[in-house]
Amino acid sequence: MTDSHTQEAIAAHFDSESRTYDYWKNKNWYYYETLRSIARSHVVRGSSVLDVGCGTGAMLEAVSPARGLGIDISPEMVAIARQRNANRPEYRFETADITRFSTAEKFDTILFFDVIEHVVDTRAALSGLRDALAESGSIVLSMANPLWEPILMLGEKLGMKMPEGPHYRVPAKHLIALAKESGLALKEREWHLLFPKYVPLVSALLNWLGRLPLLRRLCVIEVFVFEKA
Repeated sequence: MTDSHTQEAIAAHFDSESRTYDYWKNKNWYYYETLRSIARSHVVRGSSVLDVGCGTGAMLEAVSPARGLGIDISPEMVAIARQRNANRPEYRFETADITRFSTAEKFDTILFFDVIEHVVDTRAALSGLRDALAESGSIVLSMANPLWEPILMLGEKLGMKMPEGPHYRVPAKHLIALAKESGLALKEREWHLLFPKYVPLVSALLNWLGRLPLLRRLCVIEVFVFEKA
């Protein structure tokens, strides 16, 4: 973790990326559609959802909750999310720092997708999310496999992916230990996408192979499902 990895620096980075955020998501649609599919598999119809690091609001749109709150550290992202969901009163979007987040509301599912690497105080974030979780609810957290860091940074330099900005890849063991300290228990762990780009037939074959026990831990997406301990 570097001196530039502060909540202020992270907010400034995503403010600067807000206008091209959806461009990058469309460019890498295969990866992001996989994330949306994972989210949909964990959200029950008619439930309430908190989307942490909501960006421009696409994830809430994808899971269609009865009640949804999206929070993001970037005011510019939140402004775009509010604009594109102006006709959906069941969704709200607020600017918030997850390390200081507090709400009296309780949510059935909390989505925490590709955000943990941008959080300065992981324990504080997880503790705050536990407080916002309904008694029988789940926190669904995704992150990039730290093994992929050199490939992801190369892709960024080649203009193939969105600039990551200040971040730190949290080792899975460290994340699980911090969750336990925050009053959370690991319910499920999943791996997805051995090959995150779309190439007809090739992607389907490689990602089928990525389900095998010997290969799945090499996949780019790691998913952790936590519940209250």
